[in-house]
Amino acid sequence: MRTIQAREASNRISFSLRRMAVLMSLVSSQYGSGISSSICLADDSFQQGIQISIGFSSPMPESGNVTFSFVSCVSDPIGPCGVPIGGGCGVVSCSATVSCNQANFDAMATSIAAAINAADCDGYSAVVAGSGLVNVFYPFDVCLCVFDSTSGNSFPFSTNCGTIPVCDSHWGFGFGFECPTPPQASCIELADFSVMAEVIDFDSFPNGLDLSNEIPGLLFVNTQVDTNQFAVSAPNRIITDTALPQPRPPIRVEFQVPVIRAGANIDSDGFSGERQPQLRVCGQSGRVEVCDFGQGADFQGIELPDCERIVAMELGGVGLGFCRYGSTDGYDNLTYDLELCGDIDGDEVADTADITPFVGVLLGTNSDACHRNRADVNLDGMTDGLDVQPFVNCLVP
Repeated sequence: MRTIQAREASNRISFSLRRMAVLMSLVSSQYGSGISSSICLADDSFQQGIQISIGFSSPMPESGNVTFSFVSCVSDPIGPCGVPIGGGCGVVSCSATVSCNQANFDAMATSIAAAINAADCDGYSAVVAGSGLVNVFYPFDVCLCVFDSTSGNSFPFSTNCGTIPVCDSHWGFGFGFECPTPPQASCIELADFSVMAEVIDFDSFPNGLDLSNEIPGLLFVNTQVDTNQFAVSAPNRIITDTALPQPRPPIRVEFQVPVIRAGANIDSDGFSGERQPQLRVCGQSGRVEVCDFGQGADFQGIELPDCERIVAMELGGVGLGFCRYGSTDGYDNLTYDLELCGDIDGDEVADTADITPFVGVLLGTNSDACHRNRADVNLDGMTDGLDVQPFVNCLVP
């Protein structure tokens, strides 16, 4: 009886696949270009951010202006806190000037942001962050200098300087660090992973090993094994390659297999307020999302919306005032869930029920986002006739 049932099931699959092959000939002729997707890459740009808080309110000055100038911190130091420098800020790479004559805090904030953005300097930008607040972003190794035309003095930026009075003391500018906050809507816990999730604890590798291609299906970049007392699963964790110069990039893992959930533990030694460790993932469409790690051996994971595959994950964080995502802590227990090959409808079984949604995607009649992402069976970022044979192989291994 089992043999007869198996033969009947095989015949049904064979018939369905032959029917699909006919449809695919139509798809190949009419929709050969497929559905393209892009892979996000590591961001190697260095940026830092400050938040300008605007204070004071005395009689409105009728003249005068304030210039926000950016100079090299190394070649053109602008003086210690509390010691204004006469005559300007030195050799300036980018500058933006606003009038002292602004109606209120909000008007001044809007004017500062608009002036910096209008300067159109590469790597510089600003955004109003609230009433009397402006977030300014600019390249690493650049310092901010504020020049006040009413006094002829320039003032160095420092969070230790308190409030800088400008425009005959009508306005006062205070400074604090601020970094952009990426979306954190897709964070998940370890319990959200399947019982079949892959877990790598790195404990079988020797201390100091450059991982690179050591684990099939995963490409490690900038990553080495580290034997350390703070590893979550003793004795090993992973860190950024210590042979790299400072500031070091984050740990990066590129997935060469279809991953739908990914996460890791941060090591157990904790961290202080000068940095925020984060998990960051890149989706196949270019989507980037992050999750903040908490203190202790915290676990963070990410599952992207619409069943989008995760093509890479990075383990690092942002330091106080420096908004570049880079190396911070050690990490352990890399965890990821693989997508089931050929399971287009998401019922955790690859069978003939997946043929109709697969064909619908290729014909353009199925707009379901999950189905469209899963139908890229050969993982080339396209959904087209080249996915047919890999899909058949998933159903009839």
